[in-house]
Amino acid sequence: PKTPVTDETIVDITYDEKCQLNGIFHFLTEKTGGVNLHNSSVVKVETNSYQQNDERFHPSHLFDPTNKENKSNDYRSDDIDGTFVSFDFGEMRVSISKYVIESSHKKVRSHPKNWIVEGKNEEEGEIWEEIDQQTDNSELNGSGLTVAFQPSHPNENFYRFVRIRQTGNSWYHVKNKCKVCFCQVEFFGKIINDSSALADSH
Repeated sequence: PKTPVTDETIVDITYDEKCQLNGIFHFLTEKTGGVNLHNSSVVKVETNSYQQNDERFHPSHLFDPTNKENKSNDYRSDDIDGTFVSFDFGEMRVSISKYVIESSHKKVRSHPKNWIVEGKNEEEGEIWEEIDQQTDNSELNGSGLTVAFQPSHPNENFYRFVRIRQTGNSWYHVKNKCKVCFCQVEFFGKIINDSSALADSH
């Protein structure tokens, strides 16, 4: 089921190529005092795999404000099929018009190659709706690359959950073909900004 837009405050956060990582996560981070959104439970991040369960590779680094500046941490998965990172916006809802992925700044080869971005509203039972799909994409196959993607299946639906799911191999062709690694993620579009959810984070 779609979330109806009533009289909540809707904020439109548009993409600016000069500030490629100043999107919805940046907006929420500033609203909540500059802390990591996952640690403060404003946006909860889940994954089915991060490398050897080592916190250095947890997906919460993907929007961490410190990591945004120093690029010291990456999200890294183990070598499994169908790796995903899911963002739960809680009482808020987002509509995605563009998104940005930044590749690792380290000497790794497991850059993203095949993935899908999808959204839904219910925790259980609801089918994910496709927002974008990339196949054999080489734009992130290198160190420290920041690329903006326009959804291939654009819509104006609002979602509680948005996830990035790997649909094939990464660019690591020698071994560990499903292992994937990237540094930052940012979404652009509209957010139904529930002020009570933001207040509860303090």
